[in-house]
Amino acid sequence: MDKEEGVLIPKALFNDPKYKPMSFLEKMTYAYILNQQEMNLAIGIKGQELADFLGVTENEANQVLSGLIHKGYIDDMGAHDGCPRMWLLQIKR
Repeated sequence: MDKEEGVLIPKALFNDPKYKPMSFLEKMTYAYILNQQEMNLAIGIKGQELADFLGVTENEANQVLSGLIHKGYIDDMGAHDGCPRMWLLQIKR
């Protein structure tokens, strides 16, 4: 599937007990990051880009990302190219 067409959502996000602690927005965010990430490399994502995808404010999107980091589902790799409004993230496998 072309990344511009949509986002693939793994069934495991709803069936696997490992993902039970995730809220619905966290599951959609996790799926979005999975779709953007290639070959286990970290990805840069702007809070506003994620907010537009989720239909929430940038602040709410940043809170969702913080929740996923706090719960141990993704790693925050630091600022992306010195841009404070960009998250550099990697899915924990």
